[in-house]
Amino acid sequence: MPRYSDAAILAELAACADRLGRSPTMREFAADPGVAMHPHTVVARFGTWNAAKRRAGLVPRRLATDEELLAQLRTLGAELGRTPTGRDLDAQHLGHVGKGRGQRRGRPRGLLRQPSFPAEGP
Repeated sequence: MPRYSDAAILAELAACADRLGRSPTMREFAADPGVAMHPHTVVARFGTWNAAKRRAGLVPRRLATDEELLAQLRTLGAELGRTPTGRDLDAQHLGHVGKGRGQRRGRPRGLLRQPSFPAEGP
């Protein structure tokens, strides 16, 4: 029987994100004193770090889809009561997406200019 259940691993990921105020990297997860497991435990169970983060309801910071980024931008806009600026994105660590070979490259700022943004409403 595994030492940690899927639910326990996902709860640790979500709790770490709550403490950080954003989706954690593996390094941040490992350095969090409130976490009882190693990030490799998470990867071994879910296949990849980002797959685990998605299962925990978190958005991967570097491999987010356009839909995930738009959802984050809409949430941030709703919290701010206005369309987010570049500074808002940087403060929320949404300024850049994709750094490695084969990963989606782009900037959330470009999504702000799409017809689907801002979200519906006043």
